[in-house]
Amino acid sequence: MEDLSMKVSVLLPTCKRPEMLRTALRSIAAQNALSQVSEIIVIENGEDRRSASVCSEFKLLPINYIFNSIPIPPGRRHALESLRHIKEEKMAILFDDDWWTENHLERGIQSFSFAKDVVASYGACAWIEDEDHHLKQLFGQYNMWFATDEKPIGDRWRFQLQQMLVANLISTTCHFSSLIVNRAAWAECIEGLDDNPFDTDRIIATQLSTKGSVILDRIPSVLIRQHAGQEGVRMNNDIGRMWFDRTSKKLTDIAEANNIDLALAYRHLMHDKAVSVGDLRSFGNFQSIDYLIRQGIIQGPEVKIPGEIRKQTPNANKQRQPVLQRINAKIRGLLRRSRWPTAFR
Repeated sequence: MEDLSMKVSVLLPTCKRPEMLRTALRSIAAQNALSQVSEIIVIENGEDRRSASVCSEFKLLPINYIFNSIPIPPGRRHALESLRHIKEEKMAILFDDDWWTENHLERGIQSFSFAKDVVASYGACAWIEDEDHHLKQLFGQYNMWFATDEKPIGDRWRFQLQQMLVANLISTTCHFSSLIVNRAAWAECIEGLDDNPFDTDRIIATQLSTKGSVILDRIPSVLIRQHAGQEGVRMNNDIGRMWFDRTSKKLTDIAEANNIDLALAYRHLMHDKAVSVGDLRSFGNFQSIDYLIRQGIIQGPEVKIPGEIRKQTPNANKQRQPVLQRINAKIRGLLRRSRWPTAFR
C-alpha cells in the first residue's frame, strides 16, 4: 500500500542540455504520485541560463532552480552541495538526459512499505539508443534474476548485501535515475562517488545495501539515454578495464569485510539456475566476468558442477533451454504489465 503521507524531494542535476531537461521535467509533471513531490531541485552545473527558461515553463511544479556560477565537478562534493537543498527524508534522483514513466514514483514509494529496514528503491530501466528513443535493452533485469534464490514480492525483489554484490559483480544492476533513497543513507554512502568516474552506480547500490534492504522493481519505469559512443569509451580500452577492476576490487573487499563467501554464492546460484560462464558473459559485463575468473571466484572457461561438466560450446547450450530465452520471456511479461513505452518528446 502506498504511503500517501510520504513526501519526496526530486534532485535533477543538469548541464547545458535544455531540451533534455524539458523532457525530464515533463516526465515528472506526468507522475501519478505528483502530489507527493514537495520540491524539485534543478541544479544547473554548466553555466547555461537556458535551463532557467525551461523551468519557467512548468509553473505548476514546485521547482527550486539553482545556478552554479562556478561548476562543481561530479562526485562527492557535488552530492554534498546538492544535499544542502534537500528538505525531505526521501529523495529521488533523475538525470537531465533520462525520464520516468508515469508510475515510477508511485511504485518506488510503495516499495518502502515492504519492510522496516528498506533504505532504497530502484525502478527497472531500459537503455534508449542515442537520441532516437529506440529501446536498446533492459537494464539489470538479467542480474536481478540470477542474483537471488528468493521469490519476488509481487513484481519486486528485496535484496540484501550478498545479493547486491553478486548482481553488481556481473555488471551494473541499478542506475541513479531510478533511485529513491533515504536521505540519511545516501549521505553516508556518497563518498563512493569519488571512487570511479564510470562505475559509481555499482558502488553506491552496494554501499546502500550495507545500510538495509534495497527493493528492485521488475516493472520498467525509467528510460536511460545511451549517447553515441558512450559505451565504447567506457568499456573498450585499458583505462576502462582498470576502472572496472578497481570497482570490482572494492566490491570484493566489502564482501570480505562482511564475511560473504562470493565463490560459494556463485557456485550455488550457477548450479541451481543452470547458468554457465558463457551465460554470464551473455548478460554480464565481460570485463567484470574476467575479473571474477582471475580472482578464482568463478571457474572458467568451463564450470564444473557435481555430476556434470558443462562446456562452453554451442552444442552443449542447445541441449537445454537457453537461459536468455527464459529470462526474456519473463521480461516480455513484465513489459505487458507496465505502461510501456512512454515517450515525452
